[in-house]
Amino acid sequence: MRGGEDGRVARRTLLLSTAAIGAAVGAAQAQGDAFPTRPIRLIVPFAPGGGTDILARVIATKLGESLGQSVVVENRAGASGAIGTAAVARARPDGYTLLFTSSPALVVLPALQPPPPYDAERELAPIATLARQAILFVVPSASPYRSLSDLVRANLGRPLTYGTPGVGTDPHLAGVALAGAARVLLTHVPYRGGGPALNGLLTGEVDFLPALTGVAKPVLDDGRARALATTNARRHADLPNVPTTAELGYPSVDLVPWWGVFAPAGLDLATAQRISDAVATMARDPDWTRRLDSFSIEPVYLRPEETTAEVARQLSGWRLRLSGRVLE
Repeated sequence: MRGGEDGRVARRTLLLSTAAIGAAVGAAQAQGDAFPTRPIRLIVPFAPGGGTDILARVIATKLGESLGQSVVVENRAGASGAIGTAAVARARPDGYTLLFTSSPALVVLPALQPPPPYDAERELAPIATLARQAILFVVPSASPYRSLSDLVRANLGRPLTYGTPGVGTDPHLAGVALAGAARVLLTHVPYRGGGPALNGLLTGEVDFLPALTGVAKPVLDDGRARALATTNARRHADLPNVPTTAELGYPSVDLVPWWGVFAPAGLDLATAQRISDAVATMARDPDWTRRLDSFSIEPVYLRPEETTAEVARQLSGWRLRLSGRVLE
C-alpha cells in the first residue's frame, strides 16, 4: 500500500517537473519570438571616430533594420578595450546589450599579466565574426628603408622607433611580433589614436608604422608613404607589389585583426538565434560588403561555433607568445 502511494507521488512529481520544464522552454521560445521589444545597446570598447566605431555604426543601422528596433552604439573606451568588454561580460544576458570589438580584447589582453576583469571564453558568447584587415609596415616616402630587411638591418645599429594607436592595439602587437621574429629591440611610441600615429610617421617622429590597411592606404595612394610588407597570408589585391611577412622569412608575424559581435554568456537560444540570423543577413548584404571595401577591409563571416574555435586557438597562441608579459 505504501509502495503504491509512493509511486503515485513520484509520478505526480515527474509530471509536475516535466510541465515546469515545458513551461520554461515555452517561455524562452516566446521571449525569442518577441525579441526585441526595446532598443539594443551595441557597446564599442573604443573611442568614437576610430575604425571599430565606424564599422559599429554601419552594423547598428543594418541590424536595426533587420530586427525592427533601434540599435544604439555606446562607446566605453579605456584600458585597450577591456573596460567596454568587461561591461558586456557583466551585463544581463537578455540580448539587449551586445559587444562589437576587434580581436585583441578577446585573444590578447587575456594573455597578459594582470589579466582583464573578464573571462573571454566563459563570459562572452560569440554571435559572429564579420571582417578582418591586415597590417602594413609603412615608412615615409623619404625613408632610406626600401624593404623590411633594410629596416631590420638598420635596427642593429640603434633601436628604431615605431608608432601605434596605443598599448595593446593591433599595430602594437604587430610591432611586438616583428621584434620577436627578427630578434631585435624596437622602441614603441604610443599615440592617442591611429590618426596621430600616422601624423607622427609623416613628420618624422617615428621611423616606421605598423598600420591597418585602411589607415595607411590614403598616404600610400598619394605617395607620402610606402609599404614594406603585409601581415596577411596573401598579398593584398590593391597592393600586389607589397610582399607578405611570410614571404620575407617571418611567418610568425601573421597578425590579422578581425572584428566580431558578442553577447553576454547565458543568452537563451531563441534570442541568440534571432540576433545571429539578423547578423548573418547583414553579412550577405552587398551594401555591407561595399562599405568594407571602401575601408580596405575584407568581409568574412564565421558562425558562433567557428568564432568560438578561433578565439580559443588565437588566445592559446598569444599565451604562448607573450608568456604572461606586460606590454609597454
